[in-house]
Amino acid sequence: MRAGKSFIARQILNRLIENGVNPVDTLIIRFDDKRLINLNYELLLKMYNL
Repeated sequence: MRAGKSFIARQILNRLIENGVNPVDTLIIRFDDKRLINLNYELLLKMYNL
């Protein structure tokens, strides 16, 4: 069942950008992405730092 969390995250992100936050300073990670199956803290930190 889908709850709309990603939709809400995108809405919040758009509102932040509308209020002056640089899009480069934003990040949304979809944890249901199959490429992240073996996700661990170190990989998440690398993604954040990129």
